Amino acid sequence: MATSNSVRPLRSWQRNSHPLEFSDAISQINAAVRKGLPTSRVAYEKVSVLMMHWDSDDIGVIPLERELGNVFRVIFRFVIEYYEIEASPLSHNPTQNLQNRLIKFRTDHQGDRNLLIYVYSGHASAGASSFACDIL
Repeated sequence: MATSNSVRPLRSWQRNSHPLEFSDAISQINAAVRKGLPTSRVAYEKVSVLMMHWDSDDIGVIPLERELGNVFRVIFRFVIEYYEIEASPLSHNPTQNLQNRLIKFRTDHQGDRNLLIYVYSGHASAGASSFACDIL
């Protein structure tokens, strides 16, 4: 038995009980793995996708985005939503509008067993214009 003067942690020398048979060890490992796996075959109860693109689609991403959205909706049965990011200098606070949309999407679809996917289609550069949408 270790004394208070010992430099060894108490658990370093204590003997743990181990299965005597290999089959018992396998059973214990399988039980531990089962505890760590989801209780159902489906990992997520709901998958929602927010697909975003600029309202001034100068590179033609909208048809590709719609095609991807259809794959998500038809084949995978995901919930799909689209959002056009305002790019006009006449837009009233595009940054706040985008932030509000992201928050609404998260609020509407969040859950412990839900997956949220955000798809951005387009291009942008920091500080490219005075009406650039800065979400960071």
